[in-house]
Amino acid sequence: MPVSTVFVAAVVARLPPSVRCLNWLAAMLFCAGCLAACGDAEKDQKQQQLEQAVGQVTRIINDTSRNMMAAAALQSTLEGGGTLVTYVAASLPDKFTHRITMDRPEAAWSIVLRLPANAAEATVEGYGNDLKKPLFTRTASLAPPGPRR
Repeated sequence: MPVSTVFVAAVVARLPPSVRCLNWLAAMLFCAGCLAACGDAEKDQKQQQLEQAVGQVTRIINDTSRNMMAAAALQSTLEGGGTLVTYVAASLPDKFTHRITMDRPEAAWSIVLRLPANAAEATVEGYGNDLKKPLFTRTASLAPPGPRR
């Protein structure tokens, strides 16, 4: 046991019982505060990971408007009966953990793709625990790449 722990235990043992009770209460409150801070740090980490995931999905979709190979791969996926979600999921690394769906969130900490009627742009939204309001929203271009000069 560290010397500081032994010293504190010795000092607390010499205190009257009523004061010892208050010290234990203070210690319990301190521990509860530490646990609450850890919960906030975990939530912040989840939000940061979600923001990075939304950025990664947005880049994949944007690549289809800049890179002819990516555009051809998306076109092939769509012609084969796939969707934008299918294309994005196939383009992501295996370690990607966020669920991707079309039009509405189905789970907490997920990503939703929305296509407007003109389909020239896609909206990428990242949802946390609240499935009614996205934490992050990005727009990605779906326009086919033009000819190179």
